[in-house]
Amino acid sequence: MEKVLIYAPTYAALRKMIVPVLAVLLAGLAIAPADAHNVVEAAGAVVSIAPVESTAGTVEELIVENRVTGTTTRHVGLRFADGSGVALRGADVGSLPSGAQVRVSGRRDGAALTVDSAQIMALPTTSAKAALTATEYSGTLALLHSDDFAAGAGRFLFELHEDGGNIRQLDLLTLPESLRGGMRVVVAARVKADGVSLAPERIIILALPAANAVAKEGFVAKAGTINSVLVIMATFSGVAAPAYTAAQAQQVMTTNALSVANYYNEVSYGQQQLNVTVTPNWVTMGIAVPTTCDYTAIGNAASTAATAAGFNPANYNFVVFLFAGGPSCGWSGLAYIGFPRKAWINGTGSFSLSVVGHEMGHNFGLLHAAYLDCGAAAIGGACSASEYGDRFDIMGNVRPMHFNAKQKSNLGWIPPTSVKTHTGGTTTYNLFPIESAGGATYAVSIAASANRTYWLEYRQPIGFDSALSTLPNNGAQVRVATPFETYCSGCDGWSDDTQLVDMTPATASFDDAALVVGQQFVDAQYGININVTAATPTALTVQVTSTGSTASTTTLFSLPNPSTSGASVTFTANVSGNNPTGAVAFTDGATTIGGCGAVALAGSGDTRTAQCTTSGLSVATHSIVASYGGSAGNTSSASSPLSHIVSAKSATTTTTASSFNPSKFGGAVTFTATVTGTSPTGSVAFTDGGAPIAGCGAVALAGSGNVRTAACSTSALTVATHSIVTTYVGDATNAGSASSSLSQVVNKATSTAALASSLNPSTSGVSVTFTATVTGVAPTGSVAFTDGGAAISGCAAVALAGSGNARTAACPTAALTVATHNIVATYAGDATNATSASSTLSQVVGGSVGASTNVALALNGGVASVSSLYSASYPATS
Repeated sequence: MEKVLIYAPTYAALRKMIVPVLAVLLAGLAIAPADAHNVVEAAGAVVSIAPVESTAGTVEELIVENRVTGTTTRHVGLRFADGSGVALRGADVGSLPSGAQVRVSGRRDGAALTVDSAQIMALPTTSAKAALTATEYSGTLALLHSDDFAAGAGRFLFELHEDGGNIRQLDLLTLPESLRGGMRVVVAARVKADGVSLAPERIIILALPAANAVAKEGFVAKAGTINSVLVIMATFSGVAAPAYTAAQAQQVMTTNALSVANYYNEVSYGQQQLNVTVTPNWVTMGIAVPTTCDYTAIGNAASTAATAAGFNPANYNFVVFLFAGGPSCGWSGLAYIGFPRKAWINGTGSFSLSVVGHEMGHNFGLLHAAYLDCGAAAIGGACSASEYGDRFDIMGNVRPMHFNAKQKSNLGWIPPTSVKTHTGGTTTYNLFPIESAGGATYAVSIAASANRTYWLEYRQPIGFDSALSTLPNNGAQVRVATPFETYCSGCDGWSDDTQLVDMTPATASFDDAALVVGQQFVDAQYGININVTAATPTALTVQVTSTGSTASTTTLFSLPNPSTSGASVTFTANVSGNNPTGAVAFTDGATTIGGCGAVALAGSGDTRTAQCTTSGLSVATHSIVASYGGSAGNTSSASSPLSHIVSAKSATTTTTASSFNPSKFGGAVTFTATVTGTSPTGSVAFTDGGAPIAGCGAVALAGSGNVRTAACSTSALTVATHSIVTTYVGDATNAGSASSSLSQVVNKATSTAALASSLNPSTSGVSVTFTATVTGVAPTGSVAFTDGGAAISGCAAVALAGSGNARTAACPTAALTVATHNIVATYAGDATNATSASSTLSQVVGGSVGASTNVALALNGGVASVSSLYSASYPATS
């Protein structure tokens, strides 16, 4: 009996209903025997099954400049208030400015959020931008992964190993796949609050990993390599050594038939031999049990103790730290991926082939082996991935079995000639069991689309794969490899090298995942058929057919989003393929949007559009999907669900204007907020740099119609440039809105200086007092008195006295010579008052009155007259 697994873009509920029809249709295919009894599985493109979520935070960007390839990429993350964060993916995230406060809606894919919609709530302030100053650090990049096998979850960690030996953790919200352990990099980053770890803003890749630092892809290992491994058994100061002995550890590593050394010898076909040394006793680290799981401190302390005992870790290719009695780390094992080759095992209970072999797999450069769970379909539709789910690979978390063919290819343990790449047409391949050396063909690679590549391999119950003796083993194991259509739910960043595809999805177990003899798998979306025709203990025969259809992609956006009830909304679907034609169906949940069930594509070229305009959406958050039905030469495809928000309130806009800009200190300024909506009511809050302006925290709107205003008058603004924002709080029918920031410049107040003399004209040698009166806004500071531009002695900086807005400074002097003097008083200004100078005062100084001067006073006809005898030097006056 032949079992045919087919997926096509339709709903899971219809799968069983269409079985008889498709069975008849498939019976006539050349790739299926005429008497086949076909079981049909229907599915669509892979989409995440995660629910839609909405969250808010601050946008952080990471620029990766790869000077090796000459490319620069921007990666965006969202930092939450508690310091945690999430990577952002999707078409909308590229335009989000760094430092902006945003609210996004989308679905989780592991540590990333695929964004359907984004709303900018506040742009970054000037002060926030100024705070983003980074320092450059040079060194080697290192990537680690912790494995919590009990919880089935892991976590990635990035480090910068500086040239001076210092190690700094890198706090990355995104994990760009261009980054590899062992790369030479320059990291532009801000130091975090702990004073050590870094928040990177830019990573510059200067060089790829050195030959001894394994990369994730394309790594070629040396053949016939003997690797020295040091196992350091270490306890903390004050903690008794466990009863576990070095002999027991040696059994796990080398002596047992299922030892780590035997495992790597077999899976590498003898190319990777492990020469293992275990410290003969538990060494005591010079540190007490730390309060946190500081693996770096544990590794350094264990290395120091081992060196003191005669075992220098620097002399070994691999170092495995087995520590006991430590803190609660939340993981069984932790290891660097590729560089450097160090691994940590948390407790003797975790010291086993499954854990040690897994962590050393990370040291060799591997990630994980996951499974893809698409419910009733083998692949397609609503799917999730389990990071450790592959039951036939030690990089999963079920059995310590062989690395899969894709991973062995990455490691260089199988030659490139043993991996056949299927590019089109029909070809029959004979697969050699992956457990045995010398095979001509170990795998077939089939690139279905940019994000879906199948890998076929053959497994037999040999050696570490002996568990297959009780499982279906007369078929092909099928996996998909990076890049994936869906990410691992609950995983941290990239999680796996491969994902196992279950070819019997109707059963509850993945143990029967193989596509066995008599079955064939049809990828109708991408025109691929895999037909297993024969199996022996030494070979599997599989026929692969590819029709070469172009994989289409469909993306969707809406304007406006959010919208208001009754308002018109336009959904635009962009379909990319090979000159795609046909129609797009727009659905809201499971319901077709009226008039949008089959909208023809418009435009030309390889990307064309279809639009659906509707005003009938109810007040709710709608999940909109655009499904392209395909055409000759183009596969069908569906967009990711778009979260479209329909609000009962009308959208509003708020603008701010100033009555005087720039204004002067102490002068009244009136800010006017103009709110446009649907007869808006309510109030407006006026803020200066985020702080409420006194008396203007809730100013009621005034006026009528759809445009109304609120005004705030203040004379309390300091001398500075102020960031004024007006925020409308909304009402029962209008949504709130905030204006853009208005830069209000406040200059110093104008001051005036007036000058008077106590005696003018005066006589040489007689004291004259000049008084300057400065008028401003409570002026302070000093006044300089000058005579013809030169400072009058003792009057270069006379402090103002008095109170109020008019204050005085006095300059007494008896040193003026006989002449006409040009006196000026200059006010120096203060923090809030500008400088000013008086008009020039002409001070006349005559000669002194001599001792022989006679002054006679007589009444002459009732009028007093003065007769004076002036000295010759005194000028005549009238």
